[in-house]
Amino acid sequence: MAHVHAITIADTRNTSGGYPLPLLARCAVQFAAIVTTWDMKRRTRRQLSRLDDRLLHDIGIERDAALTEARRPFWL
Repeated sequence: MAHVHAITIADTRNTSGGYPLPLLARCAVQFAAIVTTWDMKRRTRRQLSRLDDRLLHDIGIERDAALTEARRPFWL
């Protein structure tokens, strides 16, 4: 599984001393960051729901808690 760097709002500010991103570009990057976060939550919750009892025990999560987390909407 590839590691994904989450983009934050702070990443949209140009701190290198150059010109800041235009407003539309900043909004697009912020939107992309939100959608990326939602996608990561959706994928990890789906994977959590598919873990067997042995793996859940290894990470210290009860089946009911895992299913409760997996059922949460991606935007929360």
